[in-house]
Amino acid sequence: MVGSPSFANLTSLKRLSVEAHNLIKPNRLRRFGQGQILRPISGKNVQNPAPHRVITSRDNQLDRSPSHYRVFEQVVKTAVNRLIPFHHPFLLAPSRIRVGLDQNGDVHTESLSLMSCGEQLDTDSKAFGFLTESQALPGNGPALMDQLQKDGYLYLKGALDPDQIRDARAHIVQRFAAMELLDPNELPDRLVVAPGKKNSYFMPELVAENGALKSVLYSGRMIELFESLFQTEITHYDFTWLRTVGPGKGTAPHCDIVYMGRGTFDVLTAWTPLGTIDTEQGGLIILEGSHRRRDLTGDYLKQDVDSFCENGPNAEKITSGAMSWEHPETFADWDGSISGNPAGLRARFGGRWLTSPCYEPGDVLIFTMATIHGSLDNQTNRLRISTDTRYQPAHLPIDERWIGETPIAHGIAGKKGKIC
Repeated sequence: MVGSPSFANLTSLKRLSVEAHNLIKPNRLRRFGQGQILRPISGKNVQNPAPHRVITSRDNQLDRSPSHYRVFEQVVKTAVNRLIPFHHPFLLAPSRIRVGLDQNGDVHTESLSLMSCGEQLDTDSKAFGFLTESQALPGNGPALMDQLQKDGYLYLKGALDPDQIRDARAHIVQRFAAMELLDPNELPDRLVVAPGKKNSYFMPELVAENGALKSVLYSGRMIELFESLFQTEITHYDFTWLRTVGPGKGTAPHCDIVYMGRGTFDVLTAWTPLGTIDTEQGGLIILEGSHRRRDLTGDYLKQDVDSFCENGPNAEKITSGAMSWEHPETFADWDGSISGNPAGLRARFGGRWLTSPCYEPGDVLIFTMATIHGSLDNQTNRLRISTDTRYQPAHLPIDERWIGETPIAHGIAGKKGKIC
């Protein structure tokens, strides 16, 4: 593969930088400049910043003192990352670009490989690409369902209310800050992991107290969307998967049916990012066309992670809770994944790993129970927040592990023994 060129060698750098600045809403620039939404933060990671350098964007000015520096850097980085795939798609082969600002206000970059499960992904155009975007419009539910059956997923940009998403995120940020899980020297909304704290948290209990999040996931646009897709009355699982994933390896490739296959197969997953998530922070990836490869996934799709062999070597450990799941063939500890090697899995299945260059508040990614998916590794020092929720026709049988006021989930009560 051809090595990724340096931004310094691109003649369009200045134009790209200007376009990035212009993507930022003028009112946000003014608000940053006036300091209305900022508090002083440590400038220890900023090398000799100019005390009050002013950066202009058309008619707007931004006071870039240390207290504003990292917030503005993140805004510009996000804007540039949105532009790179469209203006310079070759930058993704074999690595992408990490964008920041130097002390003079100039864009600087460094190479960043795309990783999943600790392994570098092949970003050649035959092995890696971007999700096809769709639109949720009144009356186009059947057409979207056709697209879903064809592609195995629907990527809907801006389908949900971004303000509701931000409100839901703000509640989670406040709770995390109160629990001292975040670095006190950083702005809380950046979700920088506090020294010595865990990198990832799985906290479905935070959903019950978050009215804004429940409103996003279980009313309004989301419910209307799934009613339009199924063309009938729908219901949803009562259990909400709220995930906060920090620095480190992403989720291994898997299909959802092995975790929730005791009801109908006609369940759809909605993955909802609660904030901006670019490839550096490790968003969701989908293996193109994998939902159609029953020749390779047939036996795997029949598995139930909570089933175990009563006459097997792990029966006592599983019924006591000492072991969660056993692999159906080797009896080793299992996480339900189809593979821990995303690159090798793609080589076997064909197709490409697909993602978005930048998931944003209001986006939702919907996919089937047979669609293989995972995530990129998080190569930042920040947590990324998302939810998984499930929806199905109301008249079809539903997996009992995920319904009720207190779902049993993958607990001991959900285990099913069998004679092997």
